[in-house]
Amino acid sequence: MAFSYNALVDKVDTYIRDQRARDSLLGRLLPETVFSPALWRWERRGVATGAAWGVAMALAPLPMQTLFAALACVWRRANLPIGIASCWVSIPGYQIIIWPIQWWIGALLFRAFGCGSGATFTLIARSAREFGNGWEAGIAPLRAISLPLLGAEFLFGCLVTCTALWFAIKGLILLIWRQDRH
Repeated sequence: MAFSYNALVDKVDTYIRDQRARDSLLGRLLPETVFSPALWRWERRGVATGAAWGVAMALAPLPMQTLFAALACVWRRANLPIGIASCWVSIPGYQIIIWPIQWWIGALLFRAFGCGSGATFTLIARSAREFGNGWEAGIAPLRAISLPLLGAEFLFGCLVTCTALWFAIKGLILLIWRQDRH
């Protein structure tokens, strides 16, 4: 085995940098797994998985999406900075557009299995217009639907869209990375 001075210097530098990070205030608060080199490497699988988790969590109707993306990256040993950065790609107010689409996808799938809340975009729009006439007038059109099934449709649509986007982003990055190497 040949001795490489540069490789030794790189290992010592990495050790010193990691030790400084661990000894800092933030380093003492974070678990040891966060300092794993696998979470910080720029490699094909880690970057693709980190980006997929970040984008999927950005689409999920969750508070603290960045925290969930970071936890998923640590759990699956994905690139942590890419996971966090890709969680921030969503624009403010995107929920106004994406949540009705997620509900609609869930409602379509529920109807395909022969059940559903009975809600439609028309019914919900009519209810929203009626709220101008008071609370009771706004709620009246919604009494014909099953609210627990409406919530289930939304959550199922969220699960389906986040999962589909996870696979699409991971596959796309793996494909682009492979094409870039050839």
